[in-house]
Amino acid sequence: MFHYYIEALSKYFTFSGRSRRKEYWSFMAVNFIFGFVIGFLDALTGVDALGYIAVGYQLLILIPSITLFVRRLHDTGRSGWHFFIPLVLSVMMLGITGFAYYASTSFDQGVYWSGLYIVSVALYIAALCYPIYIGVIDSKDTNRWGAPANQF
Repeated sequence: MFHYYIEALSKYFTFSGRSRRKEYWSFMAVNFIFGFVIGFLDALTGVDALGYIAVGYQLLILIPSITLFVRRLHDTGRSGWHFFIPLVLSVMMLGITGFAYYASTSFDQGVYWSGLYIVSVALYIAALCYPIYIGVIDSKDTNRWGAPANQF
């Protein structure tokens, strides 16, 4: 599993090509484990430096996470521009939540605006489900981004 994590880090700025499901999920699992351990140690010890280490780690793996997601999109036959779908959904969710909060506290009959919270939750769920969906589906055929990643 750690081999795929190192492989993803070695392709730091590589947006071209394809990444298989095992590489994607191994990278996500190792990130989760590292984040959990750092967070657990931070909560256990109360040392502020661990919080800075956690933020630094997340900033360091931001670009490899994006490039891996784009290569995973390529493996499913989608353009890398589909990366922006969860981001747009998240921005819409934040905007609708902010407007619903403002409207429910500023106008009479704020109960009617609470329906916007339901829309906001639906957008949040969609933004979370999209990366999971991309991690589950697979394309066995050669597409415009090359041969399937497991044939390399």
